[in-house]
Amino acid sequence: MLLHTEVIREHLLVDPGTWTLSGRLDFETAMTGDRTLRHRHSNLPECLSQLPAPPEPTLDSLAQTWFGIA
Repeated sequence: MLLHTEVIREHLLVDPGTWTLSGRLDFETAMTGDRTLRHRHSNLPECLSQLPAPPEPTLDSLAQTWFGIA
């Protein structure tokens, strides 16, 4: 499994005809490993406890709330 902290839509490549994932583009440190492991520089529970919840359960709402983009 891919272990990485920045899985965002700007880094994902999709086939526009089928909307299936076709690749990933990023230059940040990533590694493969067991799915029970996290990225060595990440503490996801701590990060999530410090970020506000989006008003709607959508990726666009999350992007707007956390990063000011939609």
